[in-house]
Amino acid sequence: MRRDTLRRSDEGVSLALAMIFLMISSLVVTAVLSYVSSQLSSVQRTSSRIGASYDADAALKVAANALKTSAQFASLCDAGTPLPVQAPNTSGATVKIYCSPGDTMYGSSFVTSGNALATALTLTSKKSSRSWEDGLVKTKNNVLWVSGGIAANSRILQSGGTGCAATPQPPTANCAEVFVDNGRVQASSCSPAAVSGGATWIYAKNGVSCSSATTVADGYKRLCANPPFSSTCPDLDPLLSWQPVPTCPSSPATKTVEFQPGYYDDAVALTSLTKNCGARLFWFRPGTYYFDFKNGDAPGLTGTSHVWDVSTDATVVAGTAPTAGDVTGAAGKGITLNAWTTAASATPPAVPGACVPPTYKQANGGATFVFGGDSRITMTKGFLEVCAPWGDGTQPPVALWGNPTSGDDEDDGDGDGDGEGDGDADTLQMTATPVSTGTPSFSPRTLTALATPDNSSSTVSISPGRNRSATVDLTVAGFAPVPAAPKGSLLTSAQVLVRHRATLTSSASATATMTLTPTATGTAITPALTVNPTTSFPSGLGETSIDVTSQLAAAFRTQGYTGLGIKYSATANGGSGSGTATFAVDSVRLRLTWSRPTLRSQTADLPDGNCIGRATSASASCDLVTTSGPSTRLYLQGMAYAPSATFDITLTNVSQQVFGWGLVARSASLGISPSADLDGPVVSVPTLNQRAFLTAYLCPVGSGTCDDSDPARIRGRAVATVATDPATGAVSVVVEGWQVPPY
Repeated sequence: MRRDTLRRSDEGVSLALAMIFLMISSLVVTAVLSYVSSQLSSVQRTSSRIGASYDADAALKVAANALKTSAQFASLCDAGTPLPVQAPNTSGATVKIYCSPGDTMYGSSFVTSGNALATALTLTSKKSSRSWEDGLVKTKNNVLWVSGGIAANSRILQSGGTGCAATPQPPTANCAEVFVDNGRVQASSCSPAAVSGGATWIYAKNGVSCSSATTVADGYKRLCANPPFSSTCPDLDPLLSWQPVPTCPSSPATKTVEFQPGYYDDAVALTSLTKNCGARLFWFRPGTYYFDFKNGDAPGLTGTSHVWDVSTDATVVAGTAPTAGDVTGAAGKGITLNAWTTAASATPPAVPGACVPPTYKQANGGATFVFGGDSRITMTKGFLEVCAPWGDGTQPPVALWGNPTSGDDEDDGDGDGDGEGDGDADTLQMTATPVSTGTPSFSPRTLTALATPDNSSSTVSISPGRNRSATVDLTVAGFAPVPAAPKGSLLTSAQVLVRHRATLTSSASATATMTLTPTATGTAITPALTVNPTTSFPSGLGETSIDVTSQLAAAFRTQGYTGLGIKYSATANGGSGSGTATFAVDSVRLRLTWSRPTLRSQTADLPDGNCIGRATSASASCDLVTTSGPSTRLYLQGMAYAPSATFDITLTNVSQQVFGWGLVARSASLGISPSADLDGPVVSVPTLNQRAFLTAYLCPVGSGTCDDSDPARIRGRAVATVATDPATGAVSVVVEGWQVPPY
């Protein structure tokens, strides 16, 4: 029987392979299609993002250009609403631009309403503490031109004048008006609401509010934390270097009197120099000048006035003298400077333009006047121009600084000033071994024996003979304070305390004389000072106090003090009976009351009162700066910062800015009459340093609100910086980055 053999077949395998191939092909095709789809979506998203970026970039450029050319920079960045710009839109999204202030030397809120440093006129006085004082008093029938805004905690008052027919008026108009060409006016009240004639007398481009409950924010106080000197104000003791007031040149050919930076305490000498030295140039070299007048506060200073009075044709200039190159360079920026040489024979330059201002160049080598206590300046004739130093650019350049209280202003009227700064009386001892000269000699002569009262006397018996005299000297030294007294220190009291006695026999008589030899930096000051003889002695060991204040005060102030040598001269006269005088000295000490050079706060409680910062009525108040008279000119090329003081400025025929970087004061009375040549504000804050951040928000069409209130709706934003170069005035726009959610 034949057995059939089964034949092998590959048909099943082929089918399986075909199915696998089809599955792989399907997966590949699906993957390719998915990849292509994802790439197409990515391209679309990238294209959309690029379009959004282009839209934001274009919108930022349009907005930046608007800020460059807008006279309402502050209001545009302060409104809290989108900037009114029309920008290209290729992405189908809504594009809106918001502006916010950036950090500048005026602080983080330069363009916001409450930033007093960025306001041209900031007046801190409050009716709650000084009911008799207004914030701003505008006098005269003229236009007060201000650029940068006005903020007053108290009232703005127009004193007299006829209202303008309409506002705004040109600066030379013969009517009463406050004209603010850039910024707003805010005050607790304005009086009158309309001046004579029925017209509104305040015009401000960005609005007027005469019912603001709080108008001056605390931002202006930040200047005290970073003043023009390198220490936290008002503790300036380590920095004050006393300077004598220069003398008037004897030669008429010498036209320039130079001052060195430092501390000046003599108002009487300053007044005498600028009043009696003729029409000379009084040049204050670049640096910081501290004025805290102490006349009448201690011996060694003549007079009692704390007022520096400029009342002749004196030209007072503080800062760097312009060169011919400066004149040419400044002219290209619309700034007029007058070149002059620093030679002693140089004639006084024309003012303004006699010093290099910070608006021209940063490395200007400027000067700052700092006033403390109740020190002040008045001008009835003459010229004063101060060009402030630029500094490091973190704060406004300051031309005039009134030292406020430590960390606070004076608005609350509580008088929390720093006071005199005088310590208690110091009783000083000798530090050198006593030396006796003459025959016989004092014995014992140990330092321990004479340094303190302990009844261990050093004695000497002198028998000069009939009707003859003899003297034995005992010299002691030391009496040094720690630290030593620098130049400019004021000595208010000095007594030599001698515990001694004299015992006489027969017809003898005794006299004790003190010869004082003070030292400064270890060097003797000549001539030696002799104290009136002492002929009255205690019956037993007793202490005699000999006042030597008048003998030491002048040298103490002008040369300083590091110690004192005292020669005790014991003189005996034998008389007709050839008597003997026995002297016993138990101790010699020195008691001093003195103060180092200090810049007191303008609200300090001074011995004779403080009319600057502690007055309780209008009649008791005085102004830090007072100007009057038709031939007076005042130009401050830098901020005037004195939040605890008042100003009374009356000027006529003014053709230039008076306060070039703003005025921060407690109160100000301004009567400034412009000349026909005036082409700018008399009080202003430069616009050179304005800075802003621009943010572009892109939201889908129909998304409603397009800002950062709903981050989920924002498709992207860009940030740009708009700033100006303070040296050249050139405006720059920098796009800092583009971001898409999530940030």
